[in-house]
Amino acid sequence: MKKKNLVLIIFSAFIYVSLISYSKGGKILSDENGTGAKDGQGGCSCHGPQESPELNISVELDSAGFPVNHYVGGKSYTIKITGKNNSAKRLTRFGFRIAAVKSKGAGTSAVVNAGVISPSLLPQDCRNTSIGSFYIVEQKNQIRAKGNGGPGTLYEKSIPWTAPETGTGEVKLYGVLLAVNGDRTDKGDIWNKTNINIPEGEPQPAISSGKSICVKQTSQLLPAKAGGAWVSSDPGIVSVDATGTIYGNAQGNAIITYTNKNYKAMTQVTVNNTPVVAPIEGVEYVCTGSQITLNDKSAGGNWSVNNNTIAFVSETGVVSGISEGAAEITYTITNACGTDKKGKTVNVHRTPDAGYITAPKTDLCVDESVMLSSSVPGGIWTGNNDIAGIGTNGIVKAIREGSVTIFYTLRINNCAGVAEKTLNFHPSPPEGAISGPPEIKVGDHRTFISRGTGGFWSIDYKNGNGNAIITSNGDVYGVKEGETGIIYSVQNGICWNVVKHKIKIVKRKRY
Repeated sequence: MKKKNLVLIIFSAFIYVSLISYSKGGKILSDENGTGAKDGQGGCSCHGPQESPELNISVELDSAGFPVNHYVGGKSYTIKITGKNNSAKRLTRFGFRIAAVKSKGAGTSAVVNAGVISPSLLPQDCRNTSIGSFYIVEQKNQIRAKGNGGPGTLYEKSIPWTAPETGTGEVKLYGVLLAVNGDRTDKGDIWNKTNINIPEGEPQPAISSGKSICVKQTSQLLPAKAGGAWVSSDPGIVSVDATGTIYGNAQGNAIITYTNKNYKAMTQVTVNNTPVVAPIEGVEYVCTGSQITLNDKSAGGNWSVNNNTIAFVSETGVVSGISEGAAEITYTITNACGTDKKGKTVNVHRTPDAGYITAPKTDLCVDESVMLSSSVPGGIWTGNNDIAGIGTNGIVKAIREGSVTIFYTLRINNCAGVAEKTLNFHPSPPEGAISGPPEIKVGDHRTFISRGTGGFWSIDYKNGNGNAIITSNGDVYGVKEGETGIIYSVQNGICWNVVKHKIKIVKRKRY
């Protein structure tokens, strides 16, 4: 069964709920219902003898979210009671009662219920109360207002209602609201009541056809009956003439209403533009193994490529180069009004092979140099110049301790191939300067010392071999007349620090 909404909006000076009586479901007026549906009684006399003069009342019958002005037998609706505080009082709580009866007999003891208000469908804070064969709906406990209770505060409650069977005739809805300040007295509370007549209408189908059109396109809407009036909520988007022909003026949505006596139907019409795709933005080439991103300012489209062996394009416009050649990248938008697309040729260039780098060694001492070479000519050497000095001919000098990656880049058609080699630079040990006498007599010995530690002593056999000998602790013995060199060597991993010192071996004088 199609859901419809029957809305009864009662704007009162908010008839709030009393904490000591009505808010807890107590009787409003003696032992009667307070709505006036039975015996013509109604109101909340214990909270003041008169209806509040600060009262606005409007009634609206709602079907699927759109107002109509009748009910159809057996259909489901919602009765909505709404109150508005137009007084200067601060009323933070409210209660209500509502009844749905046949118009014939309404306000007398012969009143007859109209339709069904199912207890199982009521909001949790409401209940169905019987007074003999007559029933009403009321709150279980006080209901909090939507606001701070001051002027303009709204209080609402929606009740599901199933309309009576076809042929029942006019139905009358009665409602009473009581607004209270919650001080546990009747003083300052206000109330009001109202009732409305709801005629029975004929079952009518909804508006059909033409609910989606294009700009500058027309379509025919079909009403249930001829002779009614057509109205558009926004003629700037879609206009409608007396025959129900609609015309799309601009992209957007508008509500078309058809009214015929007791029948009102509404439908939403969507107007779409014929798609127009903007030019694709982005560079026109990509290298194999690399990516570029293309952009299009038109939203809602899809990317495609004519040859996915040359290039691949993602759903976000990222183009990946696969093999050398030209690929056509297309951006397409399709809607109910047509299709438009734009293309862009992307050339895929081959990324050159930079070959491989060879090096005599990859571990160097600080201040040591090595020459690198590549298997492919024409490239450029680069790296971290803070650690290594890099020449255009591939000579690399270790500047300070650390590791550095040397790159060899070969660029062709804006595409770059890169080879790399990592070198490790090690620190040299501290220098161990030698001190001692400049000469030693044949047959004598002298002890030499070094500023460094952890090294060892030796004779420079290239300079004065056999003229002297040296011990491990630096004692030098003169063997024969002539010059010689002594060496102090310190090792730190793969790096050495070697210091040389020349001395003379002189002939001993005879006396």
